[in-house]
Amino acid sequence: MQKLNRTLQRQILEYLRGIYPDFDEDLSGQAFGDNPDLWGNVKYLQEHGLLTGTDLHVYGAPFSMQSLRLTPAGLDFLENDGGIDALKHIDST
Repeated sequence: MQKLNRTLQRQILEYLRGIYPDFDEDLSGQAFGDNPDLWGNVKYLQEHGLLTGTDLHVYGAPFSMQSLRLTPAGLDFLENDGGIDALKHIDST
C-alpha cells in the first residue's frame, strides 16, 4: 500500500494551482514525478474532489492519471478562506 504524504500532496496541489486553469498531462516532467507514492496521493486528492483527471488503466502498468487539473474545491482548500461559500454568505447578510 502506498502511504499518504501530506508534503507531496501539497506540492501536487500547489503545482496545479500554478498552471490553473490549464491541466498537466501526467505530472511526469515534475520533480516529484518519480516518487513511488505519487499516484496513490493523486488518487487520494481526486477522491476528495481537490483535483480531477482521467484514470489510465494500462495492463501490467501501475495506476496513473492524465489531464490533471485543480478543481474549484482544490483552489478553495489552498486558499483556506472559506472559498466561494464564504462570499455567498457575506453577500446574503
